[in-house]
Amino acid sequence: MRKKSLLLCTVSGFFLCSYYSTSYAQNGGKQIRSASTVIADSSSHGQQLSRTQQVQRSVDNPYKQTINARNAIRVDGSSLSSPKTETIIGKDVSGFYALDATNATINGENIRVTGGQVGLLVSDGKINLKDSLVTVERGAGITFFSYKPRTYTEDNNVVKFFNTKLFVKSGMGILGPSANGTVFLKNSEIDADVLVKNRMRRGDNIGTLTLIADHSILKGGTRILKQNDIEILKRKNIEALKRNDIEISKRNDIEISKQKDLEISKQKDLDKAEARLIRERDMIAQINPDSANAYDALLRGQINLRNHHAFNFKKLNNGRHNNNYREYNPKVIHAFKAIEVGKAIKAIEEEKVRIAIAKAEAIKEAKKRAEKAREAAQARYRSDQRDAEGILKQKTVLHLNNGSKWILRVSKTETDDRDKMLGPVPKAFILSIAQRAHSDISVLHVDNSSIIFESPTEGHYQTLYVGAGNPETQKVYNAGSNAKLYLNTNGRKADCLFVNGDVSGSTTVHVNIQGNIPNIANLLFLTGSLPSNKRGISLIQVVGQATENSFKLAKGYMTVSGSPYKYTLNAYGPTSRNGLADINQRFFNVNSYNNAFWDFRLQNQYLPNSNVKALLPQMANYLVMPNALFAAGFTDIENQNALLTNIRPMPWEMKNDKKLFFLYLLMETKRLYHLTVLRLNTVMMLISAMLLYKQVLHWLHWKGKTLLHISGF
Repeated sequence: MRKKSLLLCTVSGFFLCSYYSTSYAQNGGKQIRSASTVIADSSSHGQQLSRTQQVQRSVDNPYKQTINARNAIRVDGSSLSSPKTETIIGKDVSGFYALDATNATINGENIRVTGGQVGLLVSDGKINLKDSLVTVERGAGITFFSYKPRTYTEDNNVVKFFNTKLFVKSGMGILGPSANGTVFLKNSEIDADVLVKNRMRRGDNIGTLTLIADHSILKGGTRILKQNDIEILKRKNIEALKRNDIEISKRNDIEISKQKDLEISKQKDLDKAEARLIRERDMIAQINPDSANAYDALLRGQINLRNHHAFNFKKLNNGRHNNNYREYNPKVIHAFKAIEVGKAIKAIEEEKVRIAIAKAEAIKEAKKRAEKAREAAQARYRSDQRDAEGILKQKTVLHLNNGSKWILRVSKTETDDRDKMLGPVPKAFILSIAQRAHSDISVLHVDNSSIIFESPTEGHYQTLYVGAGNPETQKVYNAGSNAKLYLNTNGRKADCLFVNGDVSGSTTVHVNIQGNIPNIANLLFLTGSLPSNKRGISLIQVVGQATENSFKLAKGYMTVSGSPYKYTLNAYGPTSRNGLADINQRFFNVNSYNNAFWDFRLQNQYLPNSNVKALLPQMANYLVMPNALFAAGFTDIENQNALLTNIRPMPWEMKNDKKLFFLYLLMETKRLYHLTVLRLNTVMMLISAMLLYKQVLHWLHWKGKTLLHISGF
């Protein structure tokens, strides 16, 4: 049980403290539906549950000190006598780990799950939810763990949603993969600040996460580990080792200094004692042994005589003898005073020698402790290095099927590895917006579904990197029928798709123009003498096998900011008719000495073998002009009736304002002029002029009479 608790700690150890443990709903081999009713049949179980409750009370989350904190469902089917399946219908479930399935299956229908830190924890088990809602305020919606060897089996860890929604306000929808796992969605949704995020853990980072969406919605970006993350960890370890060495040296210097001060203090005390004894020796030498002062000195203990021969059993007291006192012998005093003083001085010398030896030993011991601390730090560093140099075989595979949508958006509260996801979001740990706008995934399959880049946040556009990590496959982007990609651009910056691997199938690209960028800064309008593979703006790049039709613009062309020119998505690459891509236009991770990559650019289309921009297709003016002018005249008549209705109820002072007639006449004339000019064709100028002349006469005859009558002329 302890082993299970220890291993289970590592599941949430990416963002929780390493000392967390999880209790199991197990009592005599029977599964308990609610953790609030758990009564463990062993002291170890009771201690684990108590510790979990203490941890929950200590964590700043909305579940502390509430009955909901003990309302989790934990099913452990590890033992042979334990049930392997638990069914929940129409209940509210909440807890630090709301649903926890270990070697067992949890089936839920019409339930509401609220996770304090983790919504669904699956350890070699399955969780199936139907018509349900899973909510996590801050933490992870789904995480996987396994006690089995790292051999991938599709059914090792499985979570299935049917008409179910998972919402994570701050955190990740799926954390991992620390073990192989599969998440299947049917008519469901995962809405998270970060859809999928992998975090570095000690040792080998191996695991495959397969996310399958069938007519479902996914919201949020994805983050997976890359070799660069390993290198960053190495650099952090080296910096930490240097800091540890400096700190250890400082502590050792302080300890040695304290030891020196202590020994110096002892030395000073001995010097004082020696000086005192020398003074006493000199004082004793000056005492007359035959005087009463010498005898008083003996009685006061100033002279320590320990030999019983120093006294006789008599005392000089007015010439009388008393057996209760000892007889004073001056000769013995002189003998013993020299001995005692000599012994004291010798003892002081010995103590000085001892202090010197102790001082040397203390300094030697302090240096030894410093060396041990340094060796321990280096051992931790080497361990971290071994962990950092461990195997990195994490893969995230996404399948979008049957009208599914993946909406990529910039994270609002994504933090770095220092954040343990306990309590409010620490603003100091929030990643830069450039990091939060970057998504990567190993393999992507799109069939009759859409990838949608949300509108830019704070002017930052997003990038999706397909083929990151260790996919162990060549075709990393696979488009089936009716695959769609929605991107944004303002003419200077754009959302980007980068594929590091081969592309199969064809994807229809929709481009949304954001804002109104001046022509001088809009790359879509800048041409000049630039070669064709530098014009426009790059939207998609592929380092691998692709074709000109791998990505094609919806309807074949589009307009930009009302321009009459045609814009198309042109491909430049190894086998493109347009020529090779320009290496200076690459995104990243492209060999600077090799331009054998594909670059799909949104740019003006030009007439064949010329530098003339192609106009948008439109109907011939000789067919459009007569009907347009007739419709314009008819519309003017209708608008004139409405104008007369508005003029009649106007105040007299406005009617008497003669500027009304001239202003209206000027505006109407200008509007008709523009309306006509926009529809003129150079070839049909004569026909258009004749029709215009007839229309103007009709207009003047009608409006002239009416306005003159109203204005009082």
